[in-house]
Amino acid sequence: MKHSARVRTWLALAGLLIASAAFGQSNLARIAFSPYTGEWRGVFRTYSAEGKLIDSLRVHQKYFWEGNTQKVIITDLHADGRKEISHADNFVRHDSLFCVVRKPDGQEIVEIGRLAGRRLIWRHVDPNKGSQEIFKEYVKGRGRRAVYYIDGVGVYGSGPQATILLFEGRYRKIK
Repeated sequence: MKHSARVRTWLALAGLLIASAAFGQSNLARIAFSPYTGEWRGVFRTYSAEGKLIDSLRVHQKYFWEGNTQKVIITDLHADGRKEISHADNFVRHDSLFCVVRKPDGQEIVEIGRLAGRRLIWRHVDPNKGSQEIFKEYVKGRGRRAVYYIDGVGVYGSGPQATILLFEGRYRKIK
């Protein structure tokens, strides 16, 4: 009898630990991703390492919650009229932040991040393409005065043929 009571106690404690770990991950997700919830519209620009504008596109992003995952719908409007819609999931696993972006061509991009104060720091590495990106995202202001900032750098390829690009996004909250 004592043995089975001890087993039940250990099982109950294990259940509490699992539940508290899930609560901690859910709480971290809400803290990290909640400032982005809503709809944003703005411009995403890409520059050469020398600062020359290479590309500029209009962006509309919608962030919303489904359980402990923040869903994102990203609409990119290119200067030539092309429209691309991507989908992303923001979530927490093992105390790390993840953003998994699914592009319209089926490509999946996995970004791993961390929270640094009120900023998200993201890193994406693609060893098959020899590329990596690191960028920060943050929101300043509240309500319709809020501005969502993205600032980063990407290295594409390796050796003397590597290309370095700088990028920035500036979006205003519309909802």
